[in-house]
Amino acid sequence: MHHFMSPIVIRCIGMHPTHQDSVRVWDFVIPSTFDIRHSSLIGLLLVALICLCQVGCVQRRMFINSNPPGATVWINDREVGTTPVATHFRFYGTHEIRLAKDGYETLTVQQPVRPPWYEIPPFDLVSENFVPGELRDTRSFSYNLQPRLLVPKKNLLGRAETMRQTHHSEYTGGFPQGDR
Repeated sequence: MHHFMSPIVIRCIGMHPTHQDSVRVWDFVIPSTFDIRHSSLIGLLLVALICLCQVGCVQRRMFINSNPPGATVWINDREVGTTPVATHFRFYGTHEIRLAKDGYETLTVQQPVRPPWYEIPPFDLVSENFVPGELRDTRSFSYNLQPRLLVPKKNLLGRAETMRQTHHSEYTGGFPQGDR
């Protein structure tokens, strides 16, 4: 005896690892006609499929150090802490890393972060969803901060006076006619 029912659709949705705002969708369809004696087998396969969709995971971490330590770090305009600091990152590509510390020049770097081979499509489908356990991708970056040069007030005022005298002598006749 055959029993008929509507098809079963299982939809797996996951974030795309290399494109920040992309989503991947997979539909698994079980036909509408099957023998009732095979329903327990179908149920077992469904449970196995759901478990399989949950096993893969790639953990992406970025460690940032500075010399001297204690610099505030922003990644893509989001403050993540002070060095040494570790944070997760969601996508590969170029990240803007900014470090700031009192008494030192602020450092801004466009840091490329290339994906490992297993995160390049189509391999990423397997590594993100079907590899049992967790894959770890850890990146370390270290930056040297330069001390901020302080110009003595006397030198700064002297340079300002020299510039004022130079520009004043150039424009003593008033503004040129074309600049009004």
